[in-house]
Amino acid sequence: MGNQLVIKMEKVDTDTGKVIESTELKRHDLKCPTGPHDFGLNHREQLDLLKEIQDKIMAGETDFLK
Repeated sequence: MGNQLVIKMEKVDTDTGKVIESTELKRHDLKCPTGPHDFGLNHREQLDLLKEIQDKIMAGETDFLK
């Protein structure tokens, strides 16, 4: 049995606090690093995660332009 970190992004109604949409962006298995390159997310994983976050933010903002 291991551990994972789950990174989620939620769109929330600020008046009610109700979650409108919940998206799982990444699951990251926690394991013992074997060297300095095994700590955290590698550069590609970081960029992919930031891209997903930015895409979700922009999608939410474009709703106002319709």
